[in-house]
Order: sequence, then structure tokens, then C-alpha cells
Amino acid sequence: MAQANTRITSTANNASIPLIDNGEGECCVEGRSSKIVASLQTTFGGRALFTSALSSSHHHQARLIERFATMALPPSLQALSIGSLTAPNTLELFLDYLCPFSAKQLKGVNEHLLPLVIGDSAQYKDKVRIVIRPYPQPWHSTSTLLHESALAVAKIALTDPAVTAIPDRNAFWLYSLELMKAQERFFDGPARGKSPDGIRGELATLAIETVGEAPKKRKQEAIHRELQGTPLGQSVKNLIRVEKEGNGGSAVVPELKYCVKLGRQNGIHVTPTCLWNGLVEGSISSSFDQAAWKEFLEKQLA
Repeated sequence: MAQANTRITSTANNASIPLIDNGEGECCVEGRSSKIVASLQTTFGGRALFTSALSSSHHHQARLIERFATMALPPSLQALSIGSLTAPNTLELFLDYLCPFSAKQLKGVNEHLLPLVIGDSAQYKDKVRIVIRPYPQPWHSTSTLLHESALAVAKIALTDPAVTAIPDRNAFWLYSLELMKAQERFFDGPARGKSPDGIRGELATLAIETVGEAPKKRKQEAIHRELQGTPLGQSVKNLIRVEKEGNGGSAVVPELKYCVKLGRQNGIHVTPTCLWNGLVEGSISSSFDQAAWKEFLEKQLA
């Protein structure tokens, strides 16, 4: 257990902050199990680099923070990542659900990259963790609504790492794929005569079809939680609805702000943008087939 004088120092701004043990988020580092949570004053996302001011007895905890700082996620958005928690490399995908090239990027990752990095027969099994970074572009008029629906699904997804690590059981991953497939119906033209609440209703229905009824038809266990006994569709509607008065936004605005702030902080201007271990990797293309991904991995993991 971390002691009161256990601290972490950021190499970015020299801020020193305590490492707190709250009994949540069990992680394993080099065969040792630690239940720790870092209280960070500033989240650097993919570019976070931390040095340790820990005593030698807590050195393994320092390595844990250094690893996870590069793909930081708040507790409510753990479903944004797939793959092994202990993977030494992280691929981050900044995507807009209304961007055709983002749809192409995610489809390619799902079809061509995942077989190489996830699964018992994967050549690079447990070597890469993948994180989707939802990043709405303001010139797409309905983009915020789509992103809020995806973040709502992330909030109600099962958060057990054994579940979220598997693409076919990660509710957010499955919904993201379906949302990309359906993006054209939410383009500016088709959506111009629709009300925001009408679009929210369509998105809630898509969530039900994707992570509600579909798993039952495949005879799989549920991949989402029921919030206070509320069915999936109503849970999504409750999370993305806005009040008739005021300007407070939906219940997922904090998660949306986190995603947008992270992108702005890291200087992300276009989608898709891919980061490899915290740095923008311009060589990755949305046109990558499996051969291209394999060549990329061979170079990076050599």
C-alpha cells in the first residue's frame, strides 16, 4: 500500500502530487498486484511522462503510473480502450463519428489490425492496447449528439477489464462501429429537417439494437449495466437528454468536455489522428490493410 509520503512528479511542469491507495482499480505490474489510484492535478493524456519520487519499496508503482499515464482515462470512460491492460504499447485514435475517414480508419483497425494484436492466435498478442478518443468536429452540425450517445454507452458498459479488453464484448467498441456505419443518415443534408430530440431518439434505438438486443440474439451475456434498474434504451436517453430550461447540457457533458480538452491540449486538429505511445504518428493511414499494419508493427516492435 502506498504511504502518505508517496508522490509522483510530472516532468512537464514539476508538479508533485500524492499517490493514493483507495482500494479500486486493481492492476498487475511484473506479477505484483496493486490497488492504486493516482490523484493527478493535470492530465496530460497521451503525452504524460512521469518521473518517480517514490521510495524503492514503491518502485513498481512508479512504473505502473508511467505506463498508464500515456493512455489516461477517467473512471467513467474505461470502455474507450480495448486490449490488454499490461500491453507495453498504446495506439490512440482521435475520431469524429461524422468523419468519413474516421469511419474508414476504425473499420480498417477492426478488420485488419485487431487480428494481429488481439486473440490467442494474434502474432502480437498483448503487445498493443487501443484507445478510441472521441473528438467531435464543430463544422459537423450533429456531431456533438453522436458523440454524446457514444459516451453514454461507454458509461453504461461493463467496466471489468476482462470484458472491455475484448472487442466483441466491449459495448462502446461495438456501438462505435455501428455508429460509423450509420453516420451518413446524420450528415448535414439528411439531418437538416430533424430535431435534436429526434436524433437523440434514433441514437438510443441504435444503442438498443447494437448492445441490447443483438447480444441476446447471439446468446451472449449482457455487455452493459442497468443503471438503477433502468433498461438500456431509457438509460441512454436519460444520459443524453437536456432539460427544457437552462443551458446545462446533458449528463455526459463532463465526459465530452474531457475528450475535447484532451484533443485541444495535444494539438489535434483533424480526424482521424493516430498517436503511437503518446506521439502523433503521421505514417498511419486510414487506408492501411493488414499488410500495412503488419509492416508498421514490425518496425515499431522490433
